[in-house]
Amino acid sequence: MEDADLAPIGVPSAAGFALSLHLNLGDDYLRAGRIEDARAHLEQARRSAGLLSESGYGAMIRGGIQRLSDRIDTA
Repeated sequence: MEDADLAPIGVPSAAGFALSLHLNLGDDYLRAGRIEDARAHLEQARRSAGLLSESGYGAMIRGGIQRLSDRIDTA
């Protein structure tokens, strides 16, 4: 996947798209009760969050990171 493939859907880069994958994996692991795996994917997403633009996509992913963090904290 190239950056140009994602531009039409508002995703600035393939690296930024990987954040969504980590976020979804973290959510899935949390739902499965695998808290440490969920936390590991959350941390990977957090480390790469600086790659996100200030677009709607970036705001959505940053919000998802915060919500997943909150859910892990209360699990």
